[in-house]
Amino acid sequence: NDFMNSLYEHLAGSVLDWIVRSSDERRLDKGEVLIVEGQRNDALFVPLEGVFDLIMWGERKLGVAGPGDLIGESAFVDNEPSSVTVVAAEPSLVLEMPFQRLRVAMDAGSLVAAEVYRAFGAILAEKLRMAQLRLYATETALEAAPPSHPEAQHLGEAMGRFRRTILDLDKESLKNGGLPEELFR
Repeated sequence: NDFMNSLYEHLAGSVLDWIVRSSDERRLDKGEVLIVEGQRNDALFVPLEGVFDLIMWGERKLGVAGPGDLIGESAFVDNEPSSVTVVAAEPSLVLEMPFQRLRVAMDAGSLVAAEVYRAFGAILAEKLRMAQLRLYATETALEAAPPSHPEAQHLGEAMGRFRRTILDLDKESLKNGGLPEELFR
């Protein structure tokens, strides 16, 4: 399926097979919440069927996730509260892998930790690239808005500053081999 094709690009087959074998299936009804924004998430989710809405600030639909996507990998990597609420947009089926189970397997050596982190890093980088493209498209659309509209002008300027900040951080990361730790405090 799409999930297998997507993750096989990033994970060794044996690691992916272990994740699939060691996960629990979970069915969700339409409207059921999988992850709540601002709360810590303690599991990795692999959508097998259905579609999930990614909601930010309680109302803004940021995007969707479905088969071929991974949900919760950011929280596994940085142990921070979720930045989005994830809601089933239709009846759905996911594989659920508790973080603790994944960490124990990695610590015990039954999974190659470097392989898992490399795969999650590649997936997160892909998501960042897509976010940058959406940001660029939004900024471009705002530039085409009538300049006399004050809200469009203000938002366009803010998006431009945000885009420049992201590009500056990206350059600094490449130059220094990572971002300064104070950004994560």
